[in-house]
Amino acid sequence: MAKFLAKEIKVEIDTDGLGTLAEIKELTSFEHNPATDRVDLTDFDSTDGRKESTVVFRGDTFVLQGKAEPDDDGQIAVAAVAALQGDDAVAAYKISAGGKTYDFSATAEVKLFGGGLTDGATWQATLEVTGVLTPGVVTP
Repeated sequence: MAKFLAKEIKVEIDTDGLGTLAEIKELTSFEHNPATDRVDLTDFDSTDGRKESTVVFRGDTFVLQGKAEPDDDGQIAVAAVAALQGDDAVAAYKISAGGKTYDFSATAEVKLFGGGLTDGATWQATLEVTGVLTPGVVTP
């Protein structure tokens, strides 16, 4: 993957379930948190007293932080989906970074605004991927 700046990361949400994408703007921070669930397979026969395990599940979470922008279509769409339950709480997202795209479905948890006395209001969303994180290639 080519080197790139974090400010070049673009995050979009499908606003209508039909592929109409809205960019989530005003981002100031982006973080990917991969996770694994492992099962402990250590037993009396484990070699040299070493633990043994295997991966059962893999998961991905993305944390988006930025300036609160009440008129931003992307922030509005994420907050709207985050307020739902069941299958309705899952939306399609696309991340473009370093010359690649990543498509996935996720649920969201949104902090609509926050900040201190002398701060600009902040916005945050945590996207928890449901299913596969699918890499692709950005086409010009």
